[in-house]
Amino acid sequence: PLYPATNSAEQSYQPGAYPHTETRRARPPQRSGVRIVTIICAILAVITLVSGAGLYYLDRSYAGKIYPNVMVHGVPVGEMTPEQAEAALRAQYGDFLSQPASISYASKTVTPSLEELGMDFNFSYAVDQAYKAGRGHTIIDNVREVATIWRNGLDLPLYISYDEQRTQAYVLGLAKQVD
Repeated sequence: PLYPATNSAEQSYQPGAYPHTETRRARPPQRSGVRIVTIICAILAVITLVSGAGLYYLDRSYAGKIYPNVMVHGVPVGEMTPEQAEAALRAQYGDFLSQPASISYASKTVTPSLEELGMDFNFSYAVDQAYKAGRGHTIIDNVREVATIWRNGLDLPLYISYDEQRTQAYVLGLAKQVD
């Protein structure tokens, strides 16, 4: 017999004496789709955190400075403050600013200033544009612009304003002196 005959008063549990029946619950099948979605969400969260940390670091590292690889009319101004960038531009064009042109007539040579000729280099606007590169747009646009600047560089134009009437008045004044 499978079960030894015992009387109920003498019954006690003895390991191995009775066949042990184990009841196992059936596990629900693993859903691999849920696992894949969870992994993808975790990866996207990590990418978002790393990107955010990188942008925060970049923003803090270049706070008050122009991003690297930015130039104004061929003059590197990257990693400079706007004041340093304007000083670098003025130093680069210093000779031209002091004597932009020479006008010779008869035996006389005149070297007018830019102001007398009605011309002005707009350094502050160029520096402002250099500083704004990669800033002031949506986060996605800023990231794209900064990535493009880092890869390809950015060379901004230096604008020169010109007052034709002032130049004409100066030349007419010279003509009266010659006559």
